[in-house]
Amino acid sequence: MSNNTVARELFDGFSGFGLSSVRGKGACRLDNFRVLADGSLEKREGMRQIASLPLAVRGICSFADADGEVLLAVAGNRLYRLTSEGETSFSSCFTSENGKVGFFRYGGRLYLLDGAHLYRYEGGCEVTKVSGYTPLYGKDWDPLYVNQSINEPINLLSPRIRIRYLSSEPIESVQIGLVVESVEWILVNGRTLDALSYSLLYDRRGIAFSAPVICETMEICVRLPVSSYFDENFVSSVSSAVYEDFENSRVFLYGGKKPSTLYVSSPVARESLQADRVRFTDSCGLYFPSGRALSFGNGQPITAIGRIYDRMTVFSPSSLWVTERLGATERFGVQFMPICHHRGCSAQGALLLTGAASPITVSDGGIYRWKIDSDLLDECITRKISEDIAPLLDESFWQRAEVCHNRSRAELWFYAKGDTEGRIFIYSLDREVWYSFHGIAVDGLFAFGGGVGAVRGGEVFLFDERLPFDQTAEGEKPIEAFFTSGWLDFGGVEADKHLARATLIATFGEGVRVGVDDGERLFELTLKAADRQAPDIYDLRTPTGRFRSARLTLTADGPNRQRIYRAELLAQKGKE
Repeated sequence: MSNNTVARELFDGFSGFGLSSVRGKGACRLDNFRVLADGSLEKREGMRQIASLPLAVRGICSFADADGEVLLAVAGNRLYRLTSEGETSFSSCFTSENGKVGFFRYGGRLYLLDGAHLYRYEGGCEVTKVSGYTPLYGKDWDPLYVNQSINEPINLLSPRIRIRYLSSEPIESVQIGLVVESVEWILVNGRTLDALSYSLLYDRRGIAFSAPVICETMEICVRLPVSSYFDENFVSSVSSAVYEDFENSRVFLYGGKKPSTLYVSSPVARESLQADRVRFTDSCGLYFPSGRALSFGNGQPITAIGRIYDRMTVFSPSSLWVTERLGATERFGVQFMPICHHRGCSAQGALLLTGAASPITVSDGGIYRWKIDSDLLDECITRKISEDIAPLLDESFWQRAEVCHNRSRAELWFYAKGDTEGRIFIYSLDREVWYSFHGIAVDGLFAFGGGVGAVRGGEVFLFDERLPFDQTAEGEKPIEAFFTSGWLDFGGVEADKHLARATLIATFGEGVRVGVDDGERLFELTLKAADRQAPDIYDLRTPTGRFRSARLTLTADGPNRQRIYRAELLAQKGKE
C-alpha cells in the first residue's frame, strides 16, 4: 500500500449525549449505558419487582422505622408497608379509593393527604385521621355583643373554635356570632362547667346558662357545622412543600381542583399547641386560616414549590414567584413577589432543588438550572442544560415530565408518564452529561435507600446495583445497551478511507459488539474473550469498505454488566 496515511479517532473516555452537533464523539444514541466518573460506559443495573398490588399505586413514600427504611404505598383504600425484600402487609385506612395521595413530613411525623382527609402515620400499616389546631376565634370578648373582632380565623383543618370572654358581671348567656353544631366544653375560671348547666340558644348562635355564672374569664369550645369550615378545593390539594425552622414552620398545599390556588399554614405558639393537644389528641397542630388562600398567575396552575434559603419559590408554567423571608413575616401574611415572567416549570413535579439557590426545572422547550440570589430578589439567572438531548424531547415530555434524585449516583432522572418507549433521561450532576435508560415503562419514580424505585400500575420495583438483568414476575429479562457516536471524519471529511483496526478496553467483553456505520453499511464484530471482571484489551482487524465519515457503534447484550473504558479506531486513507 503506497501513499497511505493513518488517522485515528480515540475515545479515551465517553462524554454522554452530544446531539447539539451531528459530528464528533458525543453520542447520538446512548441507551442503557451510564457514563461513570472516569468516562467509562457501564451497562445499567437491573430492576427487581418487590410487590404486585391489586390496584394501581396512588402514592408512595420511603420512611425509616425501627426495621430500617421501608416503603409506604397507597392503592385503593389500603395502606401497604413494603420492605426492600418484598415483605408486604396492609390495612384498609382511607375513605377515598382513587386519585393521587400526597405525603409530607412535618414536626418529625409523616402525613398523608388522600383528597378527602389528612392522616398521620402511626407505624406499621396504621394511620389516624387528624384535625388541625383549634383556633382562639374570639379573644376577651364581651358576652353580650356579636360581630366582635376575630382573633384567629376558622381553621380549614378543624371543626372546632374557641372563644374567651371577659366579664365583671354575672353571665346569663354568651353570643357566638356563628351557627354551631354542639358545645365541646366550657371553662369557668379554668374549671370545666357541667354540661347540664347550659344549652344552645334556639338559633344556635349563642349559649344560655341555667343560672348566672359569676366569673372573670370564661372560655368555650364549640363544634361548627361542616359548611362553616369545609373547603372542597382545600381538601383536594394533595401536593405539598414544607418550610421548617424553630419558630416559623409552614406547610404549603396546592394541586387541588382550582390549580392556581395555594394554601399556607400559619405557625402556632408552642404553649397554644400543647394546650390544644391536651384537650384533643387528634390535633396535629397545623393551622390553615380560612379566607387566606392565594391565587397565582392569572389562573395558571401552580406546578412546583421549593425552598431557597429562608424563602419559598412558587412556579407556574411561565412564571416564578418568591416569598419574603419567612422568618420575619407576619403570622397570617405571606407575601409573594414575581421575579420571572417568561419561564417557569411546565409540569407538575418537574422541580428539583439540588442546592440552596439552584433549582432545576422542566420548562417548555428545555430543562433549566436556576440561580436565584437570596438578597437580589428582582433578578434570576437560568442556564439551559438540555441542549445535548433536545432532539429527543417533545411537547408531551414538557407537559408530563417528572424528576427523581438518585443521591447515591448524584443523578437526576427525568421521565414522562405514558412514554411509549419507556425512556428515562439521566443527567449527571458531577459530570454535567446526559445518558438514557430505555425500555422502562413506568408511571412514577421514587427515591429509596439513596437509589431509585419505580411503579407501574400496582407493580413496585427497585433498581438494584447487584443485578445485570431486569427481574419481573415473568422472569429474568436481559438488558441490551447501545452507544452510537456522532459522525467521525478521521481528520479529513473529503478523503476516502477504510477502517483497518479497532481497539477496545472492556470488562466482561463476551457479548460486546463493535461496529462501524458509514450510513449505508454496518460492519460489526463480536468480542470473543474470557468473560471476566478485569479489563481486557481487544485488538480487532476490521477490513471495511471505503467511506468518508462513519460512526462508532457499541452494543452490550451479554449476561453481565459490561464496562467499556476506551475505544480507538484506526483508518487508512489515500491511494492504494
